Amino acid sequence: RPLTGLKVAAYYGCLLLRPEREMEFDDPESPSILHGLLGALGAEPVDYPLQADCCGAFVALRDDRLDAAGRVLRSAAAAGADLVVTSCPSCNYNLDRARTGLPVAYFTQLLAIALGLDGRFSEGMSDPRPLLRARSLLSEVT
Repeated sequence: RPLTGLKVAAYYGCLLLRPEREMEFDDPESPSILHGLLGALGAEPVDYPLQADCCGAFVALRDDRLDAAGRVLRSAAAAGADLVVTSCPSCNYNLDRARTGLPVAYFTQLLAIALGLDGRFSEGMSDPRPLLRARSLLSEVT
C-alpha cells in the first residue's frame, strides 16, 4: 500500500545522527536517510529548515520545551507537510504535545502501513489516523 500523495516531513532531531564521528552514515546537518525511506514507501518527503534542530527534550522548563517543538512543527507545516515522522521517543513525545494540529507518527508506523499492515497508534495528542484514513491508507476500524 504505497503512501502516494502523502507529504511527510522527516524529523531527525539533534541526536539521531550525532556524534557524527561515531554514527558516520548520514550528514547530521543535512540528513537524508529518512527521506530515502519515505520516498521508497511512496510518500513525498518534505524538506524544511528545522528538521535537525532540537525538539527541546533536554530543556527543563516545559514552556521552553513546547516552544522548541512547536517551532519544528510550524516549520514542517509551512513547507507543506501533511505529517511529521520521528524515530526518537523523546522527539515524538515533545512534538506530539506541542499541539499545532500537524500529526506526528513514528516512521515505523508508516512503514507498517506501506507494507499492508494497519499501523498501531497510541492515543497521542496529535492523532494521525484521521489523515491516514482520509487518504485511504488506514481502514476505518484501525
